[in-house]
Amino acid sequence: MRGNSTRDQDDKTNKVDRGVQAFVGRPDASSSANVVRAQQQPEDAEVVQEFKLQLSEVQDQLCQKQEEVIKLRTEASNQIRNVELYWQERLNKELKELNMAHENEMEDVRHECNKQVKQLTEKINSLQTIMKLTGQDQPLATPIVEEPSSGEDEEADATDEDVESFEEVDGDAEQGDEDEEQDDQNDELDEDEDQEIIEFSPCSHHVSPFRHNPLIVSES
Repeated sequence: MRGNSTRDQDDKTNKVDRGVQAFVGRPDASSSANVVRAQQQPEDAEVVQEFKLQLSEVQDQLCQKQEEVIKLRTEASNQIRNVELYWQERLNKELKELNMAHENEMEDVRHECNKQVKQLTEKINSLQTIMKLTGQDQPLATPIVEEPSSGEDEEADATDEDVESFEEVDGDAEQGDEDEEQDDQNDELDEDEDQEIIEFSPCSHHVSPFRHNPLIVSES
């Protein structure tokens, strides 16, 4: 009996020991998580460090690109400004040359016009002087011409008395023309007689040089 009890006690002891060992040897969930986290921390730090390095490189490249863009924009702006200045100067130069050519042309035209005006003025003055010396500067008498009446109906309705009065007027006009012709003939005879008197007079040698001078206007 004593042997059986001892064996049972040993079995219990072994069970307790196995239970304690099993309890002590079983891993805790929190401790395992901490162990995993502790193992992962160095890896995460390396990843973060590598990411920071990549980010720094990207930022450096971005800064370089920005500087290149700014440089290119500055060079392009300078080139555009230089081209604009070149064409502006060329345009101003061509406009100046055109204005000078236009002014020279206008000056030549004005000079030619003034020259022609001066020549015409001299010719007019010469003609006026000649006309004064020859006595041709007197105004000519312009005959007054009566406008014919537009009343054709009145002429168509003229009476016999009007026709007779017209014939009388025509006869008077013809008689007046004959009288004028007779007077002209008498004047010519008088001039011939005066001419003969002058030729046979002792002063004829003083009168003859001025007889046919066109610059001397006769009193008649």
